[in-house]
Amino acid sequence: MPVGKSHLRLGFLASHNGSSMAAMLHAISTGKLDATAAIVISNNANAGALDEARRRGIASAHISRTRYGEEADKLMASRLSDAGVNLVILSGYMRKLGPAMLERFAGRILNIHPSLLPKFGGKGMYGRHVHEAVIGAGETQSGISVHVVTAGYDEGPVLAQIAILLDPGDTVARLEERIKAREADVYIKAIQSIARGDIALPALATLDIRPYRMADEQSVITLWTLCDLTRSWNDPAKDIARKLTVQPELFIVAEVRDQIVGTVMAGYEGHRGWINYLAVHPDHQRRGIGRALMTEAAEKLQAMGCPKINLQVRHSNLDASAFYRALGYLEDDVMSMGKRLIADD
Repeated sequence: MPVGKSHLRLGFLASHNGSSMAAMLHAISTGKLDATAAIVISNNANAGALDEARRRGIASAHISRTRYGEEADKLMASRLSDAGVNLVILSGYMRKLGPAMLERFAGRILNIHPSLLPKFGGKGMYGRHVHEAVIGAGETQSGISVHVVTAGYDEGPVLAQIAILLDPGDTVARLEERIKAREADVYIKAIQSIARGDIALPALATLDIRPYRMADEQSVITLWTLCDLTRSWNDPAKDIARKLTVQPELFIVAEVRDQIVGTVMAGYEGHRGWINYLAVHPDHQRRGIGRALMTEAAEKLQAMGCPKINLQVRHSNLDASAFYRALGYLEDDVMSMGKRLIADD
């Protein structure tokens, strides 16, 4: 399934009410926007956007430089990644993004600007300042632009744009009102176009979640080796062969641009569901692929009547433990025991 249709997970940054964000959440809830709201972050503890997130049961966080200093940038990037966000939406976010955010989500951060970029963009050009400049320059039209966020103010590629003609009697306040009335709709349509694949974001490659195929064997084994999942006492080829005889539909791979970048092997024996060989290529981690694979596996298991999923994590694998906890998994008070019946060597 394409990332845009069922795996577009949005992370919102808002400093105040996040009016465009609220409109997007409504569009998601009514099926007009094919996306999931994963988390809302604000640099303002009293932001209305955080209240809206809590009201809707969406994860939220207050992260500001005042509270966390220079670590705020890295913490924000980590919280978005942990939430499985693959597209960041700025909705009235009044702070310049730091290097950690720009690197982690390069090409996957969007903003909306109240002019026809590149006109009337740049440092200091926001809100009413833009409309004052437009009217002061004697322009006959202004507009709305949705663009990719880069290190420079309003310098990223424009993805969508509409023009709005100025009326002879337009004041700054009137022009601001007219443009604000259209912003949320333009923003939503742009994101939905990304979801449908009508607007291509190179950094947001199409993710295909599908069943394993026989031709995938070597690519899967290479991935498992790269992710340090293979062990001398477990022949990965034999594990694959055995899985293909038992619930092969629960052996799932993730593919980006015809490259296998993730796997998960699930199973259900009538009492519990089990997860093995969850792997994501290091170059594609923290993009929501692991979460997408676990969601697919959980949905298939639930459809079979499975009441609970069990899995095993080595005590030394702290990153994996944190990942599963973020998905709602809890540590059981049990000891894991095993006995080999067939040797692979």
